[in-house]
Amino acid sequence: MDQSDFGLAQSCFEESVALLKESKDLMKTAALVGDLGLLAYLREDYADVREVYEESMASYREMEYRDGIARSLNRLGDLARCENDYITAGKLYQESLDLAQQLTRRVRLLHLFHNLGCIAQYRGGYDEAEELFRASLNLAA
Repeated sequence: MDQSDFGLAQSCFEESVALLKESKDLMKTAALVGDLGLLAYLREDYADVREVYEESMASYREMEYRDGIARSLNRLGDLARCENDYITAGKLYQESLDLAQQLTRRVRLLHLFHNLGCIAQYRGGYDEAEELFRASLNLAA
């Protein structure tokens, strides 16, 4: 996937998901299903993205794995933003941020502050956007 060989990545991920489903390893299966969604996102195949991200999030919710839920919410927010649905994107990012702050996941917080900054910028809230971008940069530092 990192080398943009999306066809090979797709078949590797699908084979891995099939094997993991047989082993009943729900955590790894949910993560790989999410990666299939990321692959579809990189290909800009947004119809598949939503279905796969929601499947991954449903698995994380079933396991009550809050970090996975936060990751899935962030990814769904990215999808909404790509579809120019900034209201939904902002809500998903905020829900993900609320979970990430409880978990003190610095890297996730860094991305979420940036994503929420983009939403604020889109809405014309430049002071809020600057504050969020600075929070993201501070965590990165």
